[in-house]
Amino acid sequence: MANSRFLTPADNSRPYKSHRYDVFGLKVERVVTLFGTRALMAWIRLEADPLVKTYCERPLVIPDIKPKRVLDFWVDYQGKQQLWLLRRPSEADLVSPEQALPAFASWAATNKLELRFIGIDEVGPPLYLDNWGRILRDLAANRRFVSAFLKARILENLTSARPLSSLCGMFPDEDPVLLRAAAYQLLHNGKLRCSNLDQMPLGPASIMEPT
Repeated sequence: MANSRFLTPADNSRPYKSHRYDVFGLKVERVVTLFGTRALMAWIRLEADPLVKTYCERPLVIPDIKPKRVLDFWVDYQGKQQLWLLRRPSEADLVSPEQALPAFASWAATNKLELRFIGIDEVGPPLYLDNWGRILRDLAANRRFVSAFLKARILENLTSARPLSSLCGMFPDEDPVLLRAAAYQLLHNGKLRCSNLDQMPLGPASIMEPT
């Protein structure tokens, strides 16, 4: 059980009445199946955070507990390995996962895996997650058409904060669809940031700036 990296889910059974989402994980380069909106929002946050290198959904079934409990994500975060448990409503009063799962928390610590409770309020504002959902869908469709040369041009010429519409105006010779996808890819890689992504819907007025 003490893998240093998890590549595929350990459990694909669908929880009762949960909604299923099949999405493309850019950081893992495969289809990711998620159950429930909380898992979907947590996944968006993992893809949006440039400090997250990779992840795996449902990497482990926690042993020796009933009813069955599956870890929600394994996360390689800035070189640290974390195990995410999405906090359930019944766990609102628990300060740490050690209170809910002491034996498993001890195993995780021994194996240098940080066990974390993740509340839905920690994942991010709804508008921010909705905007990133749009970015990820755009990248899933168009990323393969974006050249390294185009991304290099953007990084070279974008020296101050500009709205996305102004960025498109800087490169009239480029396809605006690919230019937007290139900007989104740079956001995804942490080379650009968008300062108003949590304040207004993604669009021409979204502010792009170098990191």
